[in-house]
Amino acid sequence: MARAKTDKLQELSERFRTFSRDLKKEFGQIISQEGYTMNEFIVLRNLFPNRLRSADLARELDVSPAYITVLIEKLRAKGLLDAIRNEGDRRAWDLELTSAGKKIFQKLDSKITDCVSERFQMLDAAEIESLNKMMIRLSERKDS
Repeated sequence: MARAKTDKLQELSERFRTFSRDLKKEFGQIISQEGYTMNEFIVLRNLFPNRLRSADLARELDVSPAYITVLIEKLRAKGLLDAIRNEGDRRAWDLELTSAGKKIFQKLDSKITDCVSERFQMLDAAEIESLNKMMIRLSERKDS
């Protein structure tokens, strides 16, 4: 019995990796067709709809402050985000999406949602609900 479960988990692991890799590739293509990188999209996603300090954003994305600065400068040059003095700490800057940044994020996010919907369209409502419940359960496990 334990061996059968191990075999099934190994099969699931391989299928999950393949599925994740394929989705990530599709997401990357959607994003690059609009002239952005995956990392730029991730920054936009983390700033929508909230402000964050660059240090908090770097910590959230698990990247160095130097790397986040490079991404921030690229997005500022494209007119997608602004840096605003933090009212509580005048030495710090809050990052906020511009109106154009919000529009770009929403456009990309909508295209990605459409991609996911296409991938799961063959599932019926009960299967989608079941998958959602499983994903919630697995996500909660990660947090505990």
